[in-house]
Amino acid sequence: MRSPMPTVGVLVLCLFLAACSAIQPLAPVSPTDRVAAPNVPGDPLAGGVLLLQYLSDGGPLTLHRIDPATGEPYDGYAPIQLAPRSLLSVPHVVSPSGRYIAVVAGQRQSCEPYAGGGACRAAAETLYLIDAASWTILHSIDLEGNGWTKPLAFDASDTRFAMALHMRDTERILLFDVPSGSRLAEAPVTIRPSFLSFVPGASVLVAYGPQLGSEPGITQPEPPRVVALDGETLRPKWERILPDVIDGDWCTANCTASHEERQFAYLRPAVIMAPDGSKLYVIHAESDRLSTVSLSDGAAHSLTIRPVLSWVETLLALTAKTASAKGAMELATRTATIAPDGSQLYVATHYDRMAGVTGSTTELRRSHLQRIESNTGQIAAEAELAGDVMALTLDGTRLLLYGWSEQGAWAELRTAADLAVETRASGWLVSASASPRSLLLASRSARGQSEVAVLDPATLSPIHTWQLDGYVQLLELP
Repeated sequence: MRSPMPTVGVLVLCLFLAACSAIQPLAPVSPTDRVAAPNVPGDPLAGGVLLLQYLSDGGPLTLHRIDPATGEPYDGYAPIQLAPRSLLSVPHVVSPSGRYIAVVAGQRQSCEPYAGGGACRAAAETLYLIDAASWTILHSIDLEGNGWTKPLAFDASDTRFAMALHMRDTERILLFDVPSGSRLAEAPVTIRPSFLSFVPGASVLVAYGPQLGSEPGITQPEPPRVVALDGETLRPKWERILPDVIDGDWCTANCTASHEERQFAYLRPAVIMAPDGSKLYVIHAESDRLSTVSLSDGAAHSLTIRPVLSWVETLLALTAKTASAKGAMELATRTATIAPDGSQLYVATHYDRMAGVTGSTTELRRSHLQRIESNTGQIAAEAELAGDVMALTLDGTRLLLYGWSEQGAWAELRTAADLAVETRASGWLVSASASPRSLLLASRSARGQSEVAVLDPATLSPIHTWQLDGYVQLLELP
């Protein structure tokens, strides 16, 4: 079968970028105070680096708790084998307290029609609920492998776990009791969730996502919706359509022609919850607009991000002049984090216009960073970026940005006030969201080997490194 589209690699990368947009606090630390002794169960997060390892020869998927000073497992914390083998990019989440870990593994693929061909991901076969304090698997739950999963979420009490299950013809949300491992509820939803979170201080589960088009990858998705469900039963509470938001990927021209002749659009807005759980912010990908949804009753309103630079709209307008170009693709994605008091949104936007029969010729590229007042949409500061942004991290005074460019992985520290660059590094895939409170970590892989580094958070330079066989995935900590 012919490949679904010449730019499918770009779509896969974009899906990966969206999946990696975890936003977590970064704490500054002295290089001489890098490692906290394990203190379990009082503070599971102080117990070293958590990572998943899978071998290039198809070996088992294992969970590790590593002493970052030595690169070896802590005494009494031997690696936990979760599955005989697993595909790359394993969905996982750590509970707010750090006490529990959820990992969904699959040895097979889950495939569905896409853009006239097919799209395949790791099947959701088994849910593992792990007690990080006792370092044991609490429950191994059969999910039957009928679909794939992401996102995942724990509630604030660590007693409820929810996951979105995407199947060929239906979208469902599953709810589990963590201590017992029992499935409390299962509910169909009208959207394909890309955001899933329990509302702090309320027994409410919120999901956001678009409705897929009649032909995924070909027809434009329906406007996204925000859905609120009861956090104990998954009974619907309210649902809000966001008619002026565009979210998804589809064919925009020459859709009945061969794959090489088609044009595609890929738009991904940023979605982030206010720290107090009162609102959900959606920063549009196709325009300079900010939509806010009240999580108490679903009331929604939109405002213009000001001053109206409308650079995304300008770039999209420019592409209308090349509608006859072959194999073109328009891509616009947003990634965001929010200040601890909820007053400021930090938004990174990436735009690409690609052309050519292989979809590999870049005609126009721009990445941009803005600090936006969440209540007014006023732009308080802005700056250019050098490449894609996978995620942003905020500690109140600095931003850590990390992403990918044509030259490879990169990371930057910027001041949160004026977005000025403090330092920049390249060559490492930085994972601040995978760092214990006192560590900044990074990894890189090549030829079936991985290297993990502890970075100096002031300079982003490696303090020390260690090697692992196969590939690693640093767990995203709360």
